[in-house]
Formats: sequence, structure tokens, C-alpha cells
Amino acid sequence: GRFNPPTIGHENLLDKLKKVSADKYKVFASHSQNPKKDPLQYAKKIAYMKQSFPKHKRNIVVSKSRTFFEILVELNKKFQNMIMVVGSDRVTEFKTLANEYNGVASRHGYYKFENIEIVSAGERDPDAEGATGMSASKMRAAAVNSDFDSFKQGTPLGDAQAKKLYFDVRKSMGIKEELDLSDFEVVRDLYLSEQIWNVGDLVITNEGCGEIIRRGTNYVTIVKENYKVEKVWLHDILIDEN
Repeated sequence: GRFNPPTIGHENLLDKLKKVSADKYKVFASHSQNPKKDPLQYAKKIAYMKQSFPKHKRNIVVSKSRTFFEILVELNKKFQNMIMVVGSDRVTEFKTLANEYNGVASRHGYYKFENIEIVSAGERDPDAEGATGMSASKMRAAAVNSDFDSFKQGTPLGDAQAKKLYFDVRKSMGIKEELDLSDFEVVRDLYLSEQIWNVGDLVITNEGCGEIIRRGTNYVTIVKENYKVEKVWLHDILIDEN
């Protein structure tokens, strides 16, 4: 799955996967990454998936396999029977492809399962309320529209982590944040999501300026022109409105 970003709808999918009659279940995420439809990079996406779905985190796989066929080759090294859970609109496609190349050497490698079954994760109604109608595209749209409240409804994460995910999605989509200088909580959220004041950046305080060499939870450590090292609280950093 793309899981970009992970949603409460995806949690329903993983719950369905866990209920399939099999000895083990594994969750694979795609490596696709682009600003519009797949903003989060693979490693960051996996991390958010494990945070979002803690009861499934041990079954979320970190894999170099990038395609459907590469995953089959990887799984066939340990398993002889496979049940794949996919969206209802892709059952026929995957069933045809998986069985067509079963036992056939090809560019993607070789796999030979005794049995391959493709089952539907169930129908999704995009107009429904809650998890049934939630999608990553809705969350990306909320991120583009600066609508955190709607974005938050789509993730199982708590407020702090949800806001970090929100800013990470926006950053990966190439959206430049407009700072609300009157709201320190907004500025701090941007800091915690590494949108501002990173190591190597120059910052200005009432005592002068310096380069950030370390980031804390609510402070940065800077080295000044005279090589003096100082700790500066976030609320003491002057923000350039330009």
C-alpha cells in the first residue's frame, strides 16, 4: 500500500489483514515518493505507520522490494502459500498477474507458490463518514488547504504527533509555511517538525546572532562570532517577518 500518509482507513485494512486465516501476516509499503501523491519518504512513512498502528508495528515490514513481483520473490523464500489482501478494485488485476508468473522465470526474479489467493479488503465509500470514507488523498488535500482540523480527523495519532505529521506532509509537498508570529505554539510546532531553526542555521537574539550547533526540546545551542557557546530559549529568538 502507499500509506501516504497513514490514515484511520488504513487501520481498518490492517485489521482485516490480521483476521485472514494465515500463520503470519506482513504489511508492505510502497517506495514511491513524489510531492503530489506520495509526499512522505519511505523511511519516514514506515516510522509514522508504526506510530499510527502500534498493534501491527511488528508486522510492518522494512523491505528493499519495490514492486509487487519483488515482494512475491521475497516472500517465497520463506513461505509456500500466500493470501494477499488488496483494495476491491484491484483483486482481478493482482490475481491474474500473480498466477500468470507463478513458476515462471522473468526479469523480476522467480517465485513458485503452491497456492496464491487474492482477497478483497472490502468496499470503501469515499462519501462515508469516519474511517470508512477516509483516504490519504483527503488528508493531503487538507494539508494543502492548511486545514489541520480536517487532517487530524484522518489520523489515529495524538495531537502533537498528528501536527508533526501534518507539517511533514506539507513540507514534503513543497508548501512553504507562513508563520503566525503572534502564536508561539505554531512557531514551536514548526521547530519540532524541523521546519525552522535547524543545525547550521543562523539565528538572531537580543544578544546578537549565532549559528545553531544543537537543538533541544525548547531551546537551541548556538556559537557566536566570538566563539562563545550559549543556550537560547525558543521564545528569545527573533523572527524575521520577511
